[in-house]
Amino acid sequence: DAFPLDPTESEDTDNDGIGNNADPDDDGDGLSDIQEQNSVPVTDSLNPDTDGDGYCDGPITIVNVCVATDAFPLDPTKSKDTVSDEDSSLPGFTGVLAALSLLGAAFIRRNE
Repeated sequence: DAFPLDPTESEDTDNDGIGNNADPDDDGDGLSDIQEQNSVPVTDSLNPDTDGDGYCDGPITIVNVCVATDAFPLDPTKSKDTVSDEDSSLPGFTGVLAALSLLGAAFIRRNE
């Protein structure tokens, strides 16, 4: 029991001195418990890194736990979306095709 003298509290997941019952952000990731419960996809309000990829669900970095912010909090293979297309910015097959297409178009224009 983290609060032996307080019968209304027993746990403090993020160790901020505020018991989970009174704490609006139990895991300390910068997203309130309500935001996490209502998010799509739903993230774990007791775990700042729901998918365990090293990127926090919210905007706050937690030392020795995770770095802010995970654009894909439930997919451990993705973390950043720098082009805001709801797809990972990690290079993939479509990214390679797009790059080749741009290079081809530039080559054609140059040789016309």
